[in-house]
Amino acid sequence: MAATTMTRTASVVLVDDQADLRFLLERILVRHGYEVVGEADDGEAGVDLVTDAQPDIVLLDLAMPRFSGEEALPRIVRHAPATMVAILSAHLNTDRARDLLLQGAFTAYDKGDLAQLPPLLGEDLDTFRRVMEGEEAVPAWQHRYRQP
Repeated sequence: MAATTMTRTASVVLVDDQADLRFLLERILVRHGYEVVGEADDGEAGVDLVTDAQPDIVLLDLAMPRFSGEEALPRIVRHAPATMVAILSAHLNTDRARDLLLQGAFTAYDKGDLAQLPPLLGEDLDTFRRVMEGEEAVPAWQHRYRQP
């Protein structure tokens, strides 16, 4: 696996209805040099938080009560176009991941492998930044779906 080349601390917003998972994710990410700048427990609060914070990354769960990650995705992409949206879900399959990536998510990860998340986030954020700067084309969706 390639080493991350993140040159500055990346800011992250966590959007997941499971408080225990948000706590665990924050611990893992902070230990690897990320700055968690906010948390939300549903998609609507997530949209508001991401719109205000404009983080480098949003980790977005899909299955949440009241307002799902799938409902939040287009709004986040519209209100925070320079934010890398990363789907983090235990309920992904190839077809669903493809649809979400084509709707604006930049990458998708399975919740089952959180230990691999920090280096993958770094690699994907570096790619996202190069795409945003026009230095690289958006990789095909197959290369952005990180299957377990």
